[in-house]
Amino acid sequence: MTNIGSQAFSGCKNLAEIRYEGDMAAWCGIDGLANVMTRGVSLYIDGEPLGSELTIPDSVTSVKYGTFLGCTGLTSVVVGDNVTSISEGAFSGCSSLESITLPFVGNNADGTSAGLFGYIFGATEYVGGTTVKQVYNNRESVYCIPSRLHSVTLTGGNIPQGAFYGCSMLTSVNMPETLADIGSYAFSDCTGLTSVTIPDSVTSIGNYAFNRCYKLVEVYNKSSLNITAGSSSYGDVGYYAKNVYTEENGSRFTDTSDGYRFFYDGTNGYFMGYYGEATDITLPDSFSAYDGTKVNTYEIYQYAFYCNTALTSVVIPDYVTSISDYTFYNCSGLTSVTIGSSVAVIGDYAFENCTGLTSVTIPDSVTSIGDWAFLDCTGLTSVYYTGDIAGWCGISFVDSYANPLRYAGNLYIDGQLVGDVVIPDSVTEINAYAFLGCTGLTAVYYAGDIAGWCGISFGDSSANPLCYAGNLYIDGQIVEDLVIPDSVTEIKAYAFYNCTGLTSVTIPDSVTSIGDYAFV
Repeated sequence: MTNIGSQAFSGCKNLAEIRYEGDMAAWCGIDGLANVMTRGVSLYIDGEPLGSELTIPDSVTSVKYGTFLGCTGLTSVVVGDNVTSISEGAFSGCSSLESITLPFVGNNADGTSAGLFGYIFGATEYVGGTTVKQVYNNRESVYCIPSRLHSVTLTGGNIPQGAFYGCSMLTSVNMPETLADIGSYAFSDCTGLTSVTIPDSVTSIGNYAFNRCYKLVEVYNKSSLNITAGSSSYGDVGYYAKNVYTEENGSRFTDTSDGYRFFYDGTNGYFMGYYGEATDITLPDSFSAYDGTKVNTYEIYQYAFYCNTALTSVVIPDYVTSISDYTFYNCSGLTSVTIGSSVAVIGDYAFENCTGLTSVTIPDSVTSIGDWAFLDCTGLTSVYYTGDIAGWCGISFVDSYANPLRYAGNLYIDGQLVGDVVIPDSVTEINAYAFLGCTGLTAVYYAGDIAGWCGISFGDSSANPLCYAGNLYIDGQIVEDLVIPDSVTEIKAYAFYNCTGLTSVTIPDSVTSIGDYAFV
């Protein structure tokens, strides 16, 4: 059999198994396989199941359209060196693909488009992978990349424009020593790359070839190109680099036996990512650097756990000083995070879309939480803070999605749910969004007097716990008939915002300024 006609198996909705009596070479030569293959079908070749690891033999010269379409069980593919043609859609829907070895990338020997990951022109979506759009020569290219692809080995050819654009899980790229050109945008948005080796055969790297490769901190440059750290030349390959070396043994990475990768720049240590199989992990207290230095404190680098949906719990030790941007972005399986007592900064988008997260503990060492840090953490029910109310009031929440209370509602201090919140008289400023979403509040007690309360600077309405509690108590008494003392010259903005217990207010002549929304 060499051809399967259009709609030959149309309507076979329950088709779950295909058995082919020939060998792999013959299977790859059949035209029209897209008319029978479908997502999740079990394929048997010569009586054997396809399995998770596929090797296309050297006797094969072409892979047709739809040959392995929908083979969701495939995790590894090795394409023989004699293959000169791969049709569009050959591996479409292979959503579990983790590694692939290819004799070439881009156009086939006859000039037609090679559909390594099933990319097509003009589409807006495609089954099985991550969709990334790019406009080039007024044509919209859509690269449908398997969401788990982390390793690519190339045995020949050059790398054309956009070949691996948006492969966010890609951590390893092995380039052939015959490689001459790396095209524009070839590895753009490959946020999982931490290091890359440029072969000595490379003579050109196109514009933005490594643009937005935020974790690419190390480059082994074997070529004659003058690649320098921090430079946007040669496709940004060195833009994010902290180490560019040209000799063997120049790497500054440390890879532990249990899957942790660290980087040491001679002064600071960084945790770069986890590549083990465990889902419940505790980060190491320290690591030994490339030069033997024992590094006792380190930062979690940006994108460290980016899109690791298998991760369920993480314990961050006391030796970690910061959690950088996008650290746990889209870790949707994450349910529990314990943050150590030395973390001062939680970066932008750090926990965005961690929909499985139910509770988070914020240590009293935290001073700042960045933009959208907890955006779409819709599963949160509890926020635990290891400091006191004064410390919580002093945290800088950059925007309304920086505060996990927006979704959680319940704030716990010293292990106790905060219902009646006591604001000490030492507090003179409460930062914006401090109590946003804290619906569990029932009353606000202030340890000072009326004058002191009038002088507190509230960053916005949600900085004032009255926005949910309603009732203010001073000196143990609910504030109903409010008399502002003559010592007060200014009533700050939001001072009595939503103070529902108020029935009357007396303001003396000494007051010259009343801030916005002071009595709303």
